[in-house]
Amino acid sequence: MVQMLRRLLKNFGKPAGEPPRRNRLDAMLEGAREPWLAELPKSSIAPLSLLYRHAIRTELADGASAQGLDEAGFDRFADAWCALLAENARLPESLQIPEASIHMPRNLLLAYFGDQSTLAREAQIMLRYVEAQFGAGGYAQVEILLRLFETEAITQRNNERNIFFERCNKKLLSTRPKSSPPRVEPWQAALSDSLKRPGEGLPAALAALADHAGARFHLLSQDMRQVELWTTATAHLSPQHRIEFLQTVPGWRFRSVDDLGGAELTAHLVGMTLFTGTENHLRQLVMSCYFVALATGRTGQEPLIAETLRWLRGSVAPEANRLLSEMHRRCSVNDEGLLDATNLVLREFIPDGALQSAFTETQIRDACAAVHRRLAGVQIANLAEGEYDLGGLILDELLGFRRADMTDQLKLHRLV
Repeated sequence: MVQMLRRLLKNFGKPAGEPPRRNRLDAMLEGAREPWLAELPKSSIAPLSLLYRHAIRTELADGASAQGLDEAGFDRFADAWCALLAENARLPESLQIPEASIHMPRNLLLAYFGDQSTLAREAQIMLRYVEAQFGAGGYAQVEILLRLFETEAITQRNNERNIFFERCNKKLLSTRPKSSPPRVEPWQAALSDSLKRPGEGLPAALAALADHAGARFHLLSQDMRQVELWTTATAHLSPQHRIEFLQTVPGWRFRSVDDLGGAELTAHLVGMTLFTGTENHLRQLVMSCYFVALATGRTGQEPLIAETLRWLRGSVAPEANRLLSEMHRRCSVNDEGLLDATNLVLREFIPDGALQSAFTETQIRDACAAVHRRLAGVQIANLAEGEYDLGGLILDELLGFRRADMTDQLKLHRLV
């Protein structure tokens, strides 16, 4: 991991444009860096937990409250609150718990780890917000916030399935409202112009999709300025502690492709593929197929199952035709959680090491060029406005998974 970060940093020139906007957690961690470094050599606390504790002290210095916490409660609150902020910051800004509402989970955690006299009240406030967000389609927020509640296993499984199916329904089956028509001709002109610059026109094409279709692309990446700072700051840590720390700080975030700089896109994609790997990518694809298989009536996404199974049979899973039925058996008969069942099925059907997980810069540049060309097949009138994951789209190409309809390929990678 550390060597990978050093190699990536060499690929970045002088930072272009403005630095990424700092969120609440970034500001807290930056304020905590110096006192954390001073205490770290004499502390027996794990480096990340120690940083989180100093981050909370930074927050308190800025006027936040932590009343009712004893020393043990403060430490547990620091870990839980900073972890929640990190999960929230990972999302595109439009999907995050907004600043106007972030006090609610904070108050709940304060009550839980401190003065529990207000716990029932804060829990009810939080649950009403979760219900409202679920009804409004804010599934990413709901997923984060439900983790705050201790529930029975059966409730956890039901919550997991409900969120998953609603998410898939929104990303795969949502249509563009008639009140928001796309600008087809300007999009086609902009794409045509970008295709005259093979190898470097993909960011321009994606910017045109955002401008004319409201489809905004993001990439899971790190702020490379912060990578350099934290890599230097952790030089004295043991290799194990350093790797664990640098996988979390600075945070991996879905950043707008516009903010990354076209010249640096390949380097960011190299980092993304190394960090996320391909297993999670395949997991999400198989789970999407499972949604289509169980959906009521015709959805228009039925070809996804045949396309996925054909690709799996020809690449890494010769017995893929039995994969979805085994997954359904585990979920329905064994009553296993959806994610657990998917992981077990993938381990059963795909041999270790069969799925390629590392890619060269040349392969990634070629994949970007191929995706760029295939954007000509996108029917933006059928593409819902929203946030999309460029990394998933590039991984599809790297792994050789192509849908017949490029619009449907994009839908797989909508972030909701």
